[in-house]
Amino acid sequence: MAKTGDVLENPGAGERIVFRVAAAETGGAYTQFDQYLLKPRAGYSPTHIHLRTDERFEVISGTAAYTLGGLHRTAGPGEVVEVPRGTLHRNPWNRAGGELHLLRTVTPPSGAELFYETFYGLAGDGKDLDFWQAALTSHYIHSETYFFPPNVPIPIQRAALPLVAWLARLKGYRPYYPKYTQGEL
Repeated sequence: MAKTGDVLENPGAGERIVFRVAAAETGGAYTQFDQYLLKPRAGYSPTHIHLRTDERFEVISGTAAYTLGGLHRTAGPGEVVEVPRGTLHRNPWNRAGGELHLLRTVTPPSGAELFYETFYGLAGDGKDLDFWQAALTSHYIHSETYFFPPNVPIPIQRAALPLVAWLARLKGYRPYYPKYTQGEL
């Protein structure tokens, strides 16, 4: 798992994370990291919802675009955006280029560190980040994160996720890779 000071990089996407406080150091209460989005659209994510975590981001520099509750918005330096659990959103992304620097807090972390370690590690090795990996890693960390579209109701996504995760394992995917992390949850 992540430690304070660990750096994760996804050079192809122009993203870097530096952990300020790791979950292990807060007794699992939260994790906090600086996220640097260096290219236009870096950080862009599908619309999703977390049922177990709250997210907070503060814009240190640059302009963040994000979607919260179906509304597209922007935030500039000094602005703080709270994303309460159960809120449909897209993570902040770099709207215009230059460097977007965010301070992000995830409470409780619910495996966020392992998720980022896995995805940034795979990306750094030039591997595709796809549906199968996202499903398996999300299932493994019990993140209670659901994606829209497809606009499939959460109970159906929740019921299908174990099957999709099992199929991902059959296809050779792993929930995480020791090469990119200090260990499992």
